[in-house]
Amino acid sequence: MIRDYTAAALAVGLTFALKVLIEGWVGPGPPLLIYLPAVTFSAWLGGLGPGLAATAMAALVCVYAHLPPVGAWWLHSPNDRFRLVVFLGEGMLLSALMEGLLAARRRAEASARDARRYQDELARSEGQLRAVLDHSPSVIFLKDRAGRYLLVNRRFEVLNEVAPNGAIGKTDDDVFPRPTAAVFRANDRMVLELGKPFEIEEVVTRADGPHTYLATKFPLFAADGTVSAVGGIATDISERKQAEQALRASEQRFRTLCHCSPIGIFLTDGAGRTTYTNPRCQEIYGFSSDEAMGEGWSRFIHPQDRTRVLDEWSQLAPVGGEFSMEYRTLGPGGTVRWVHDRAAPLFSDQGEVIGHVGTVEDITERKLAEEAVRRERDFAEGVIATAQAIVLVLDRSGRIVRVNPFLGRVTGCEPDEVRGEDWFATFVPHRERCRAREAFLQALAADGGNTVTYPILTRDGRHRRIEWANRVLGGLEGAAHVLAIGHDITALEQAQQRALQAERLAAIGEMVAGLSHESRNALHRSQVCLEMLGLEVEDRPEALNLIARLQAAQDDLYHLFEDVRSYAAPIHLEMRACDLAEIWREAWAQLAALRRGREDVLTEATDGLDLHCAADPFRLGQVFRNILENALSAGADPARIEIGCDRTELDGQPALRLAVRDHGPGLTPEQRQRIFEPFFTTKTKGTGLGMAITKRIVEAHGGQIAVGEAGGPGAEILLTLPRGQR
Repeated sequence: MIRDYTAAALAVGLTFALKVLIEGWVGPGPPLLIYLPAVTFSAWLGGLGPGLAATAMAALVCVYAHLPPVGAWWLHSPNDRFRLVVFLGEGMLLSALMEGLLAARRRAEASARDARRYQDELARSEGQLRAVLDHSPSVIFLKDRAGRYLLVNRRFEVLNEVAPNGAIGKTDDDVFPRPTAAVFRANDRMVLELGKPFEIEEVVTRADGPHTYLATKFPLFAADGTVSAVGGIATDISERKQAEQALRASEQRFRTLCHCSPIGIFLTDGAGRTTYTNPRCQEIYGFSSDEAMGEGWSRFIHPQDRTRVLDEWSQLAPVGGEFSMEYRTLGPGGTVRWVHDRAAPLFSDQGEVIGHVGTVEDITERKLAEEAVRRERDFAEGVIATAQAIVLVLDRSGRIVRVNPFLGRVTGCEPDEVRGEDWFATFVPHRERCRAREAFLQALAADGGNTVTYPILTRDGRHRRIEWANRVLGGLEGAAHVLAIGHDITALEQAQQRALQAERLAAIGEMVAGLSHESRNALHRSQVCLEMLGLEVEDRPEALNLIARLQAAQDDLYHLFEDVRSYAAPIHLEMRACDLAEIWREAWAQLAALRRGREDVLTEATDGLDLHCAADPFRLGQVFRNILENALSAGADPARIEIGCDRTELDGQPALRLAVRDHGPGLTPEQRQRIFEPFFTTKTKGTGLGMAITKRIVEAHGGQIAVGEAGGPGAEILLTLPRGQR
């Protein structure tokens, strides 16, 4: 805008300068007309505004510089004023005309620009459309009413092996086999006649076989509303058709499989609601197909299991979790079944949960079998746990796999302590291991059973005689094992030995009783004779000395008969509560005559222990007299005898253990082995029955007597007595 007005001022100024220059050469001329070109130029360049501005400036210049009076802003001559008015009119008219021309020019230029833009856009649109058409995976075409192709895309040309633009003007008969072309023409006529689009499946046979296309054909209308052409877009759906056929076949197989399946099958939607159940599923639950739909199946869950099943299912189903649970169902008539319900999620291509597919297996028989096995196992476990025998399972290397609690009662070792230990190295005495292991290997090799008897060691080192029955177990934890059942026959053998000894002693007793009766009579007669002989030889000291020696020999013989009779006679106990300390103190006091003139001391170490037990105090007095008498005889003065006591167990029952130790020379290995044998003695006097009688009395109390371990001073005798009912 400023540029146009500046150009108008410059045009007027340039005209003024030219007028002055020309008048200098040729003389004065008409002052107003010379400015019309400047007005015309300004109006042509800028339109009405700049033209009027140039007219006004030219009029002012003429009034001031050219028309008299020069240098003034008014005119005296009417003719000059008239010419000025005419000039102004001519300038306005020229400006208006030029404005019209300029507007027309602008419109023309705008139209030309629009036309070029439209052409460019059309070309671009056509290029884009062509690119879309040529890169489309579908076949696209246009045909006129006569069936001639007006447009085809590159896909059409490639599939039908037509050169670019080679199909234009041709018909279907020129491109396709006649049967195919006839079908296409019939479909095109239907679009032309009805004037509306159709979606049709058309089949074209190509080198690799028939292809099915989903063709959308539509009409193109002329300006008068008539159908002028047919357009079409055809998409190859052969793979989809094959997939649909495969899907239908798969669905048919699935339904056939579901119908014949021995397990229940069900489908759910994304919310976990049932949409399908097969006949077996309906049979297991006892519902119909309609009753199972939605959440209806849940009504057939056993009331005691329903809450936990539905809670688990409601948590897993919406998030696509896998479901697996065993529970009970309650069918019509109160029929209870156990089922194993499994379900896996189904996902869409976008990863969204669209449902679940699941199976239902009737496990009622398995559950009943498991319950029966559990009852049998519990029964067997109870039998094993309470059996009054050792139940032992060993692996092929002889290590303990399992053992029942009775082993603890026999040996004092708990089952958990010895599990995994070598049985033979831990419990079998060294001299018996080869025989025990041989029986174990024979049981493994023979795949049968055998019996063997050998002792085992207890925690405190004692031996228990066990009779074993061995049998191989196959398949336990994948390998062969040996089951050994052991019966503790220690007490039985001891009872048998006692019975045998009692029989022997009874025989000896009968013999001794008869011998004692006859001998007592003979000894009585001999005693009378000795007394009468003593009266006859009172004045002969040598004879009296011989008579005294005969009297002593006769007394020794009498005591010998009494000892043998006491050893052979049955032991009858009068049990009552008594204090062991009082008994051994009384026995020690009864040995006063033997201790007279000797230096001796008896030391007691009881540590405040309760020494009361059920026993026969008279018989135990005999035991302590025999032990203390031997201890006094074993050592020289000063004679020191120690008695120690502590608690223990005997055959699982509370007991007291007493240790009596002297400070003599101790026992030789032979003496340690034979000390309790009848008639064995190391003294110059005595029958050797004292310790044998002691052993019988202790065993009659249900106790044990043994020689202590060597290594301390002197000899040690160990007594173990049950406390009994105090």
